[in-house]
Amino acid sequence: MPNPNVKKRVLIYTAGTVLIYTTAVIYLAHKYVQPSRQKLDTPAGLVESTIKGPHGEAPIWSKDVENPKAIVIFAHGYGGTRLHWPKLMAKLAEAKISSFAISMPGQEESPMPQVGFGGIEADIITDVANEIRSKNPKTKIILYGVSLGGASTWIAAGRNPEIADAVITEAAYANLNQTSRRYLSLKLPAASPILEPIVLIGQKMANVDPNTLNPVDFAPKFGKPALLIHDDEDTLVTPEITEELQKATKAEVWKVPGAEHARAIEQDLPGLTARVLKFIASLK
Repeated sequence: MPNPNVKKRVLIYTAGTVLIYTTAVIYLAHKYVQPSRQKLDTPAGLVESTIKGPHGEAPIWSKDVENPKAIVIFAHGYGGTRLHWPKLMAKLAEAKISSFAISMPGQEESPMPQVGFGGIEADIITDVANEIRSKNPKTKIILYGVSLGGASTWIAAGRNPEIADAVITEAAYANLNQTSRRYLSLKLPAASPILEPIVLIGQKMANVDPNTLNPVDFAPKFGKPALLIHDDEDTLVTPEITEELQKATKAEVWKVPGAEHARAIEQDLPGLTARVLKFIASLK
């Protein structure tokens, strides 16, 4: 006859394990949609401002030049900040190109409480682009996003092609669910199967349907010049994923040897600057 005390201890242990697991998953899901933030000092030579649009407020760093040849709007990635962009912004200014860097929703100094995995990010990019377009109706506008910022850029451009004349993205993924699972498996290889609910609960917290936020579904609707930057050492956005976007957009692809995910600026700033300037110069 089974010992009732042993059975009781097993039940208590099982219940405790389930409780700890559930609590951990909910906590990590919360952190997933509300990543760590930081307050930034505005770099020398840049101007801090806020653009208010129909979808909310966006803190902006800008690098203006008189009578710009073009304007670039930058969107950083998940877990990133506007500090990703100042070196490239300075190089573009030398070529008479103005630029604006957005603090993305749920991150850094954005007043928005959480990330939107592409949806609200695309809305904010659209608000910023519309505001800049209203003040510069004859100047070419290029949207430039990296990682989640790149994915969001494709969603924004596909929804509203009129907001920009061209798109540049680096390390942009094609499919949200696929990339979320891959991100988790790279961060926690052994635990990823049992922690997959983090992604599902996080998406529910953000009130998003991942099936409606796949950049590959929006990108073909843009129909204007585009440049895809692929980081050769990127383990999250593989060559196959970049190829999927390329087929959807017919965009040019430029590969950065030795660059890890979203690290083209760090790996080869001169080469990146030259390629971006060449692309902008080609716009008619």
